[in-house]
Amino acid sequence: RYGDAEKLAILTTQKFPEHQFAWTVLGAVLKQTGRVSESLFAKHKAVELEPLDAQAHYNLGVTLQKLGRLDEAEASYREAIVLKPDFAEAHNNLGNTLQELGRLDEAEASYTEAIALKPDYAKAHNNLGASLQKLNRFNEAEASLLQTLALEPDYAEAHFNLGCVRKEKGELEAAIDSYKKAIKIEPDYVEAFYNKSLVHLTLQDFESGWSLYEWRWKIKKFSNKPLQSSKPLWKPTKKQRVLLWCEQGVGDEIMFASLIQDLYSSSSKLIVLADKRLIPLFRRSFPDDIDFRPSNEAVSETEYDSQIPMGSVPLYFRQSIDSFKNSAQGWLSASSVKAKNLRSQLLSDDSGILIGISWHSIASKKYKASNKAIPLNKIAPFLHSSKVKLVSLQYGDVDHEIEKLLIDFGIKVIQVPEIDNMNDIDGLAALISACDEVVSIDNITAHLAGSLGKQGKILLTSSHNWYWGQGQQKSYWYNSINLYRQSRIGDWEHVIKQL
Repeated sequence: RYGDAEKLAILTTQKFPEHQFAWTVLGAVLKQTGRVSESLFAKHKAVELEPLDAQAHYNLGVTLQKLGRLDEAEASYREAIVLKPDFAEAHNNLGNTLQELGRLDEAEASYTEAIALKPDYAKAHNNLGASLQKLNRFNEAEASLLQTLALEPDYAEAHFNLGCVRKEKGELEAAIDSYKKAIKIEPDYVEAFYNKSLVHLTLQDFESGWSLYEWRWKIKKFSNKPLQSSKPLWKPTKKQRVLLWCEQGVGDEIMFASLIQDLYSSSSKLIVLADKRLIPLFRRSFPDDIDFRPSNEAVSETEYDSQIPMGSVPLYFRQSIDSFKNSAQGWLSASSVKAKNLRSQLLSDDSGILIGISWHSIASKKYKASNKAIPLNKIAPFLHSSKVKLVSLQYGDVDHEIEKLLIDFGIKVIQVPEIDNMNDIDGLAALISACDEVVSIDNITAHLAGSLGKQGKILLTSSHNWYWGQGQQKSYWYNSINLYRQSRIGDWEHVIKQL
């Protein structure tokens, strides 16, 4: 009876302003009823009245963490632990805060301490497993999560995390089984449905995968928000005016652009919202009467009859491997004049062969981005020869790495200053087309090379994105792309040996 509790707590604090427990109750009630910001004052007041109360500091930390004020939350949890060193819940929540701050080693230590203090603490075992997964210590993560489930068999989040670990280990059927168990316990477990979709897509079970992929829009922290429109979602019934809108990253847009022609053929008129950096390239590559507009532009609902996000179009046009064949030879066209001029400029010294290289990523999850990256000084020496000129296709500030490579190995990587590889994607496409082939990790360069039909060698981590499939050496999205996979996490030596 939160309403009654709140009234009593307020009355008590008004009559007895120094009644610490009343402030504690008020803070708890406000948090439970979703008024987290309002609860902050009450919890601060409880700490102020009883500064030696470990529980009060802990309660304050919980609210600060919920509000995303992580540094302050960390300080509150640490104060609670100073006052009560055996406070297992404070150690656990400190671990959660440190994990959110990206300090995974410290988070591991906090979870380990919580478990030492309370060996049957299932939540801490689960959180330790999730943290170990991010540290790429998958066997240890799996052991922690199995221990969690031994303590609490119906712990849905632990089944989900175990599914994620098994997915990372390449045990895809086992991952599906774990996700199913999580869903059985929590029938609306959005993340479990979405991750299950990615495993089905990795296994090329497109019929199951694409339908489950629609769960992405229910994920609170999904990279995009759905288009706000009263118009219905497009379905292949009759030819209509259709609005196709982009989602996720630029690499995803390029990949899903392989379906623009399919949707165009099924529409009376097609408007496409895309990242403005892609529009010059798209306009050159697709029929003239497709209306391409920047993704941040509002489109009047009077201009279209139905709408669909890019990632939902495969549900209707990519139900089998054979359905990829028509587009897999490439669907984008770079400026042939610009590509020819760049090639002449770069080969003016008669070196003969141009290999474009890209070795970094700016993935939203930093630990994923660092896993995907390969050091320039590890890959460049194996591509270099007297007849080869290496060309940087890498976006971001990589001047220092390129300079260091020249100093340490005497290998020069050419940068083309007139092309901004991050923002001038049409120029980058021309630069890729000027090369004889491309060697890249899984980033926008890989998608751009494949969509242009450029010969490419893509270097993949052992745990890679679903669209590269499992085990095969050729990409089904891109005929021109050969795939080189790690045999285990971090093992670039194996990939270089294959290369």
